[in-house]
Amino acid sequence: MNLTRLMASFYLTPWAIADSFLEMIKTELVAAHDTNDEERLERLNGRVTKSQVNGAVAVIPIQGAIGHRSNFISEYFGWPTTEKLGGMLDDAMENKAIGAIVFDINSPGGLAVGNQELHDKMMSYRGKKPMVAVANGMAASAAYYIASAADEFVVTPSGEVGSIGTVMVHADMSKYYEEAGIKTTVIKAGKYKWEGNPYAPLTEETLEELQRGVNAHYEMFINAVAVGRGVSAAKVKKDFGQGRMVMAEEAKSKGMVDRVDTLENVLARLSGTKAPTKKGVRSEVYALITQGLAL
Repeated sequence: MNLTRLMASFYLTPWAIADSFLEMIKTELVAAHDTNDEERLERLNGRVTKSQVNGAVAVIPIQGAIGHRSNFISEYFGWPTTEKLGGMLDDAMENKAIGAIVFDINSPGGLAVGNQELHDKMMSYRGKKPMVAVANGMAASAAYYIASAADEFVVTPSGEVGSIGTVMVHADMSKYYEEAGIKTTVIKAGKYKWEGNPYAPLTEETLEELQRGVNAHYEMFINAVAVGRGVSAAKVKKDFGQGRMVMAEEAKSKGMVDRVDTLENVLARLSGTKAPTKKGVRSEVYALITQGLAL
């Protein structure tokens, strides 16, 4: 693995992730790059997130930051990807022994790419088997994007959800290289080829183009959440945190989640070891759960 290429893949990539975690990822990559820590890469690489079955309930864990397809960053951190999560969801839906699906989520979000496709897949599965997303600690940004498509969205009592927004980072390294006595010449063809490269400050035109891309991902995010939660896009923008994280009870009062409960209670209810209750659950979801237990 080339750690220089790993660093390059971080910049000018749209992210749907909690702000502090984006900085943490950059810090980790810088540390690995500066020390050429291939051993760290080997330790973290190759971790595959697999679904588990609890009775008739399939549990799909979404732990850590979320990638799209396997790439330098997802391989380095061992992240789950929307592609793999979609495959696990397909398997659970096709398995006749499984009556319900729970997404066990503790994630700060991740890349912006891939979330809409997984969201669409989940929406297409609504009504076939109950899908319950549980913010078991945190469902931020891309994780919230995905969870909003579930039939029911639960957050644990001390959990939090939100961080609805997109961000991109540009590093202007020109002064650093100048002081180091390094002169870099970019040789290119095509007016906009490699605009936003780290060897020069951003031009106003390039900044506007990058902002346009970030805005496009943001609008897609907002509209997907609105569809998943059954509210208007205006309500999502106004009431769903405006990029901030929201604690459990407040999130419930704003309509960001359906109810506050523990993962254990959700699994017990779905697996039939504890009688389901309609309290705090949308009626159509309750019906789906009842049907799922009979499969």
